Amino acid sequence: FIEKLNLKRDIAVTAHRGSSMDAPENTLSAVRKAISDTADYAEIDVQATSDGVVVLIHDGDLMRIAAVDRKINEISFDELMGIDIGSWFSPAFRNERMAKLTEVIDAAQNRIKLNIELKYNRPDPVLAEKVVGIIREKSFAGQCLVSSLDYRALMAVKRMAPEIKTGFIVSYAIGKLDRTKTE
Repeated sequence: FIEKLNLKRDIAVTAHRGSSMDAPENTLSAVRKAISDTADYAEIDVQATSDGVVVLIHDGDLMRIAAVDRKINEISFDELMGIDIGSWFSPAFRNERMAKLTEVIDAAQNRIKLNIELKYNRPDPVLAEKVVGIIREKSFAGQCLVSSLDYRALMAVKRMAPEIKTGFIVSYAIGKLDRTKTE
């Protein structure tokens, strides 16, 4: 099995949720650190607030990163600006705020590519459309890819913007590779 793999490809280094070992995940600080680490890509997770602003966050709520019992889709962006999402990580990141996708693209432009993961912790029929609109508005299609666990969302991205690369995230385990029988 291993011998049949095509390993003659360029390898791209991706900083998961930005450089999330050195800065709070999915923040401008984490993306800036990924840039200084010279990663090829920063993978980020996006969702929309109650007022439709596309922000970087993995979870459906703020409990883990801010100890605030609020869901992202139930809070406005202005309300989010009053919440510290960095102190949980380290006192050095006290007062870190939620980043908008537009801000992160501005920071990344011509410095690092982005793997923008559409995060569906709840139904959001317009998230893909909003993200495509932002990518086009920022002329960023050649510097990113849009990924998701939601295949239908990726097909919607492809219909709206065939120029944007997409990646389907597969979470099904295929078993132990060392036990796979070969021909």
